Amino acid sequence: MKPGDLNDRFGAAYNARNLEALLALYERDALLDFGPHGPVRGLPAIGAALEPFIALGGKIEYTRRFCMEVGDLALLSVEYRLKDGRAPDGSAVASTGVTLELARRQPDGSWKYVIDLPQGASPGV
Repeated sequence: MKPGDLNDRFGAAYNARNLEALLALYERDALLDFGPHGPVRGLPAIGAALEPFIALGGKIEYTRRFCMEVGDLALLSVEYRLKDGRAPDGSAVASTGVTLELARRQPDGSWKYVIDLPQGASPGV
């Protein structure tokens, strides 16, 4: 597994609406800064933050911007597009942004997110 595979796995898990698969991409004590309530830390809080996002449905697509690896750390960024999502009231939801993630190589050679900033590299953020 290469660190950039995390983005591929995230997209596939989101599009399959698979919260367990999404959570498997994060270290146990990872930080996610997603949504209006600020950063959350740890798998239970990350799961709670991702549930409303998954509920939007639609399809997420992205273009890789970069993946820089130094030792057991990698800095990742993608430009994403969420299309055809629906808010709880049924209104259409579309979203774009540029992410910034820090990942760490695990003892088994896989990679997991340590810090995930879905809007971390977006203009104006």
